[in-house]
This record gives sequence, structure tokens and C-alpha cells, in this order.
Amino acid sequence: MIDASSRVKDFAETAALISTLDLVICSDSSVAHLAGAMNKDVWVLLCYLPDWRWGESITTTPWYPKMRLFRQTAPGDWAGVMLRVKEALEQRLHEGVGCEVSDVDASGEALIVKGGRS
Repeated sequence: MIDASSRVKDFAETAALISTLDLVICSDSSVAHLAGAMNKDVWVLLCYLPDWRWGESITTTPWYPKMRLFRQTAPGDWAGVMLRVKEALEQRLHEGVGCEVSDVDASGEALIVKGGRS
């Protein structure tokens, strides 16, 4: 996990950074829309009652073909969202990248990834 917020000064630099990534995992934000518009793989973490554009229960969106939506199943249930992201990321990593998701941190808000590309 990389926090590049101190190095990114504008939207063009954000796009340049996104272009180097294999996967973007973020909340419903301008970064999610930018990554989707760039046709990058992007997983968006949604609250229980998200913005109307995400529909009520779908896991994909017609606007961004490579976007996957992870929704809270109950208000405030970010731990459940992170567990589903962890499982999906483990599956993705198992399919070709040499690292593993070892755990969800104690807050339920971040994944702990070990290793690197094989």
C-alpha cells in the first residue's frame, strides 16, 4: 500500500500515478472516477447508502467496465467490506502475483499485504 498524497500535486499527476498501478482500491471519490475513466482495474468501497449512480445492489457499473463495487451490508460495516476485498485480492494475487494478503488490520480499514511481484 502506497500513500503518495504528499507527492501528487494535481489531477494530471494523479492520472500519471494511476497509470502505473495494476489495481486501484479506494472509496467513492474523484480517484475512483479517474481510474474508471482511464479503464484501469479499480475496486470502490461503498457505504451502506451510496450515491444513486452506484445503484442499489450491483457489483459492477455500466460507466466503467473494469470497476468492481464493494458495498457495506449494514451501516458502518467497513470490516465486512474489507474482508470481502481481502478475499477478492487473495484470489487475484493467487492468479498471478507473488504476494499474499496476510490480514485486515485491527481497525478493519486497511489490508496488510506481504511480498511482491514474482
